[in-house]
Amino acid sequence: MNDFMITAVAGTVGSTLTFYVSEHYKQGPVRSSALVSVAAGLFFYCFPHALNSYLTKNIPLILMGTSFIGMVSPKYYGSYFRLAAAGMLFSIIYSKKSLFFEGFGGALGALAFISLLTVISTFNLISRKFKVSRVYVRARRRFLNNRN
Repeated sequence: MNDFMITAVAGTVGSTLTFYVSEHYKQGPVRSSALVSVAAGLFFYCFPHALNSYLTKNIPLILMGTSFIGMVSPKYYGSYFRLAAAGMLFSIIYSKKSLFFEGFGGALGALAFISLLTVISTFNLISRKFKVSRVYVRARRRFLNNRN
């Protein structure tokens, strides 16, 4: 359970930190993704016993994969909450992945794409539902006021 929580936090940090470095420090998406990935890799290369072997092996991969999420265009990202949600979804999928992705080139990028697309679509559907419900409430009020 602790390993799962740590990977979820790592996924959240990887996506939001990459976007923050890209936009706040004007480094661009590719350079900021590389910075986050190299920093994570160097940390676990220099301190291999900082965490258990599973986390030491997988956290750099999760940070690299979620840094791909942080490369999203500012036009589509919406908020840091969406990036954090996409990073967390990436971590969940990554931790539950089966052997399907073994030997699959570009697995981290594909998982990042799936996570980001799922979160963006979900938030867009939710916001549309609220718009539809607001229209429904206005129409209902108008109809009920005309009846009286």
